[in-house]
Amino acid sequence: MKKSKFLTAFVVLVYIFLFAPLVIIAMTSIGTENYIAFPPKGFSLQWFMNVFTSESFMNSMITSLGISTIATVIALIIGMTAAYGLSRFDFKGKSLLKNF
Repeated sequence: MKKSKFLTAFVVLVYIFLFAPLVIIAMTSIGTENYIAFPPKGFSLQWFMNVFTSESFMNSMITSLGISTIATVIALIIGMTAAYGLSRFDFKGKSLLKNF
């Protein structure tokens, strides 16, 4: 019984440490002030508007989208070519690879 209570307390503590930063970030992102207030003194989306109207942020987003698209296409081409080769051709160790 004691072990169960200890385990429950430990799990709750771990969850608090995991989710407290996320709650703080969410509260700060919708707050009206530059600092953390609990409870929040108001509701505002000004920080999101500041980010999405920033030209440097949008340029960075477009660059990241382009790089991730190119990386995905390259990975798909390499993966499909490798999968085709592994499925169609016989080679030493193919049965070992299938078991893996």
